[in-house]
Amino acid sequence: MLRSLWHVLPRRRAATAAEPRLQEAPPPVQEGRSSVVTLDQDRKPRVRGSGAIELHGITKTIGLRPRETLVLNGLDAIFPRGRAIGVLGAPGAGKTTLIQLLTGNLRPDAGRVVHGMSVSWPMSARDIFRKEMSIRANVRLLSTLYGAWAPDMIDAVKEIGKIRRQDLDMPIGELAPDFMIRASTSLCYALDFDCYITDDMLCLGARPFRDTIKELMLARQKTHSFIIASKSAPAIRDLCDDFYILEDGVIKTFGDRRATFKAFTGVALTARLDPRGEARDDEF
Repeated sequence: MLRSLWHVLPRRRAATAAEPRLQEAPPPVQEGRSSVVTLDQDRKPRVRGSGAIELHGITKTIGLRPRETLVLNGLDAIFPRGRAIGVLGAPGAGKTTLIQLLTGNLRPDAGRVVHGMSVSWPMSARDIFRKEMSIRANVRLLSTLYGAWAPDMIDAVKEIGKIRRQDLDMPIGELAPDFMIRASTSLCYALDFDCYITDDMLCLGARPFRDTIKELMLARQKTHSFIIASKSAPAIRDLCDDFYILEDGVIKTFGDRRATFKAFTGVALTARLDPRGEARDDEF
């Protein structure tokens, strides 16, 4: 677990000459000034991260010979900072493999992944916590790894996940599976990554908790980036600025959000106003 987590640790050092230069890099933060999200003179929020997440010629096979399966085949994609991108794919299309590559838990057989932002683990992931440890102990461990203040993270997990104090100190393996999802998702949100990555697991758990997480994600979309992989376009349409389709081992787009949505679902979209006050789309 520790090796895989290292790939997604928030970057707290300045870029070196060996790192690739990414597009639209903002001016460096001056010494003595905070690097948290601030407002500029026009009162516009600053987008987190220094560049896009880029995938170049990614090829990945799963399984052992002679039963290897080619999942990704020369995939190229750019996930811009400050955007919420939905990756749509049928079951077995490779969405989970793509997410594991984005978070650093898998390495491509060929190609490279360039991170211009710190990325989260998959929100709602069930394997991020050790089941023999309590929620409190897991949160303390991960807070230390990510350089966060553990008491604040524990308070955030209790508040966002609606977890009672007596449940914090029980081995998480003895609690209902819903506790794992709520604790993992709440801590992931509280750690404040530049880019959040999630999948259909976001749709699990009690409805009040799902609604709370979606509201929090909408509130952060002006300053953070999101990559949401799902087999259900309607389930994530309110959270996404654009859609990609993962099919035949590559990423496909069809010009714009509406065309891509229709190509995947066969259902057209019409403009409407979303909860953030922006023009969005809706089904006929």
